[in-house]
Amino acid sequence: MNVNDVAAPFTDHTDEVRLEWVDFNDHFHMGYYGLAFERAQETFLAHLGLFADGWPDGARMVTRQLHVCFLRELRARAPLRFETLLLDHDATRVHCIHRMLHATEGYLAATGEIVSQCMDAGETQALGFAPRVERALAALRAGHARLAPPEQRGRAIGLPRRA
Repeated sequence: MNVNDVAAPFTDHTDEVRLEWVDFNDHFHMGYYGLAFERAQETFLAHLGLFADGWPDGARMVTRQLHVCFLRELRARAPLRFETLLLDHDATRVHCIHRMLHATEGYLAATGEIVSQCMDAGETQALGFAPRVERALAALRAGHARLAPPEQRGRAIGLPRRA
């Protein structure tokens, strides 16, 4: 397994707010946050070995759920750094939360909570991970379970009412 310390968030993914990702106000357009989080998820899964014989032929990872919390604005060309925690996993799915930070100023701009699942090529049947990937997930989950997840974890959407 080529991941950093299992007792620390995974931090190998960086990016920037690309010009094609900004709106007419020079702000990071909300539609592209999902793409940025998907790329962070792919980097994380690749480091676990999922794209190197980590699943059956023709299998693919699909996103089952994505919840983004927008916390602070980003502008064009802002450098991005991601911290990823593995929150849970089973034989076919991974549940992660990614923190998107401004890489030089350090502030938390957004979180993206994702559930991905290993599926057959036709996306009709869930497929299990290879045993070595399951072991890597279990080790990483044990380490990440000791870390405090971002407060945005598990947030429901709605309009809170004051009593």
